[in-house]
Amino acid sequence: MKQSARTFIICCVVVLTTLTWIVLPRVWSNTESRCTVKAVDDLFSIGMESMNESRSESFHLEEGMSVAVYVIHLDGELDIYITDSNGTVVYEGHNPEIGSFLVNITEDDRYTMTVEGKRAKGSISFQILRKAE
Repeated sequence: MKQSARTFIICCVVVLTTLTWIVLPRVWSNTESRCTVKAVDDLFSIGMESMNESRSESFHLEEGMSVAVYVIHLDGELDIYITDSNGTVVYEGHNPEIGSFLVNITEDDRYTMTVEGKRAKGSISFQILRKAE
């Protein structure tokens, strides 16, 4: 009887060790975020190996300016928002395809570009286009 209890405990330890070292890291890695963010002057870009978070950057923009958005969405879920300082959504996109588009600015304000990803792979860039003088 003592031998079977000891065997049972050893089996439990082996199973728990296996779960800890093999299975759980794979589960946790699905929620880990791996991305590179660049925000300089008139550019906000994110390279996504596996993005599982939300990233934002704000810019003061003037009427007549535009935001050029370049998207390479390869996998996962990707949401894009551009909002003004009052929280009014100027642009909203969900799981965009590969491509580019312009968002025209109609009033002077501080605008926030937000990217939310769930296992998102690819890249996205927001390039501020100043109006011609």
